[in-house]
Amino acid sequence: MGVGGSFDVLSGCTKRAPYFWVKFNLEWLYRVLSQPSRWKRALAIPRFMLAMKKQRRQG
Repeated sequence: MGVGGSFDVLSGCTKRAPYFWVKFNLEWLYRVLSQPSRWKRALAIPRFMLAMKKQRRQG
């Protein structure tokens, strides 16, 4: 379960993304843009989604 970012926000280590980003479900993109070191981990998300779609079609 990916809750690492939630712990950072709740503990006060990181601020929450501005309302615009949250409203359009782009909080993850805001994180990647504001913390470029996360881009490699962020690329894993679309790869995972594509693998799940592919697996679902086969099964």
